[in-house]
Amino acid sequence: GTLNVFNGGKVGLVFMNVGQNDNSTGTVVVDGVDSQLLATTTSSSGITVGTNGNGSVTISNGGSIISNSSTGVGWGKNSNGIVNVDGSGSGWVINSGPMNVGGTGSMSVTNGGVVKSAGGAIAGGSPADDAAGKGDVIIDGPGSLWDIGARELSIGAQNSATKLPSGNGTLIVSNQGQLNAQSINVDAENGTVAIGALAGQTAKAAGTINAKKIILANTN
Repeated sequence: GTLNVFNGGKVGLVFMNVGQNDNSTGTVVVDGVDSQLLATTTSSSGITVGTNGNGSVTISNGGSIISNSSTGVGWGKNSNGIVNVDGSGSGWVINSGPMNVGGTGSMSVTNGGVVKSAGGAIAGGSPADDAAGKGDVIIDGPGSLWDIGARELSIGAQNSATKLPSGNGTLIVSNQGQLNAQSINVDAENGTVAIGALAGQTAKAAGTINAKKIILANTN
């Protein structure tokens, strides 16, 4: 199924699963100034992208999503989730939960897009299937930002609370993109952080990571 929110339209909901069933495909596009998708009806209102199937969410040209609880991008073992936040004024704000990319998922924040969440994980495992995750995040371009507040970002690292098995997590921050976090926990075997570009890729200008500490350790 497809949900389009265009031209200043607004949609409010309790909870949304994008790509809920096995082998299903769900697509959400929020495009244009003042276009909004609001998952704020209750304190636990939220959005999962790729629940058991394939889900994608695109926020562009000044559109926005506001949700209350944690977001999973790629939730189930056989799912795939994709989030793209592109353009100045485009954003996703999660009021009281983390952005967890993988399960199997990817997130791109580009050209001045902004994501704000209370914590985050890249390849932090699949809570639905107790399976190792795979996650990739790109933050690219001036004004592009993932701000997780005074919380930890784990990359390919086992979550200390859930003990879920982790997988391969990659973070790339380039061309003046920016990540803000209290701390970053990178697994020495499963986690990769690149400033500019990955080894072997075409070089890009650097981005910025603002964190009080970065921990590199075997966590699994």
